[in-house]
Amino acid sequence: MTHTQKLHRAVGARVQSRRLKLGLTQQELAKKLRVSGAHVSYIERGERGVSLATLHRIARVLDTSVGRLVPMDV
Repeated sequence: MTHTQKLHRAVGARVQSRRLKLGLTQQELAKKLRVSGAHVSYIERGERGVSLATLHRIARVLDTSVGRLVPMDV
């Protein structure tokens, strides 16, 4: 697995963890982000990376910071 793939998975895991902590479904998060539920699923599984703009929107919706979603130890 490449460094980029590891990073995508780590970010996805953090997005999923925060979403679940807030009690949101993937569909609810998708609606707030104005993306498809499939797109949220891809992000959480680390199958797709996210742009900085999308990551910023995710952080806002999940009431956290971009820094908390991006691990430094990957």
